[in-house]
Amino acid sequence: MVIHANKAVLFLILVGISACSSLNFEPIDVNVEPDVNEAILDSTADPMAGDNERIINEARQDGRLERN
Repeated sequence: MVIHANKAVLFLILVGISACSSLNFEPIDVNVEPDVNEAILDSTADPMAGDNERIINEARQDGRLERN
């Protein structure tokens, strides 16, 4: 009985391996260049960027931030 159980487990392992090897995976497309159709973001349109620039300018005026 134990021999049949071992053979059944071995058979299931081999079927699982063969099922995984027959899958057709598509390659992942990695494009690091931006699409020409995408709009370039304007930092002045972002309210957070305006706040950051204001904070940096105030820190420079107060002497807390040295300009490089």
